[in-house]
Amino acid sequence: MKKMFLDKKVLILGIDGLIGGSLFLFFQKYYKNIYGTTRRNTKLKSNVYFFDIAQLNSFSNIPWSKFEIIIDCIGYVEHQKSLNKAIKCIDINTLGPLRILSHLTTNQSYYFCSTHIVSLPLIQHTVYSLSKSILESYIEVLSDVTPKIISLRVPGIFSEKRDSGVLNMIKNNFYKNIPITLNLATYHWHAMYLPRFIEILKTIIEGEHQEKSIVIGYPLEIKIEYILDIAQKVIGHRPFISIIRNESDHYTPDLKAQNHFIHITKEDFEQDLTQYFKKV
Repeated sequence: MKKMFLDKKVLILGIDGLIGGSLFLFFQKYYKNIYGTTRRNTKLKSNVYFFDIAQLNSFSNIPWSKFEIIIDCIGYVEHQKSLNKAIKCIDINTLGPLRILSHLTTNQSYYFCSTHIVSLPLIQHTVYSLSKSILESYIEVLSDVTPKIISLRVPGIFSEKRDSGVLNMIKNNFYKNIPITLNLATYHWHAMYLPRFIEILKTIIEGEHQEKSIVIGYPLEIKIEYILDIAQKVIGHRPFISIIRNESDHYTPDLKAQNHFIHITKEDFEQDLTQYFKKV
């Protein structure tokens, strides 16, 4: 990493989660100025603070002015379109980050994990993507938000550490040679291997980007059959597979049409899938 990043104090919000926890472990292995937050009521290390974004009194636990870089990996992911779920999404994904921003100054940089589907038409939003979209809209119109802010529009993340999701099911069923039924809301594919995302995030921070949002993703031409072919190539056999197409590409925005798009190639995706399917 560049020395300018090495010398800065970095706070990673949400190290209990997949992205935040992995990012925290990756950075603190090599650098001393990495801090994190957790919602767990356990004995905390000197570089970890208790913080629950849904509890107003926990905001005072964080010495916000101490950090030059804040990376917000906190988020409540929920796609059910119900009122109760919407309220929770707004509380955690919209109001929480706005409260964080009220504690920051012009000398600080705030990176928050959004979702690539914020760019979809309103009717296609989930309660999760809508709450992130509202946050981005508020940041655009508020005149007194002072820190540097970058929205990282991230697709779904897959990793050996994650024991759910379509890719995890494909991997497990291939190794066990169990038939697979894929009931898909999207036919094209947007997903990112966790190590790849961490490397990209490191590069973004080092580069000191001035854009307000950065879209990260793979090209739209990748389809589910391509993923299945890679799995077969790595694992050596192919179970019976049935693919049911529902609302084809309902949740798949055209990332190539977005500004400030970090384009990851089809070859990158193949390399990531090969690595993922190799690890048991």
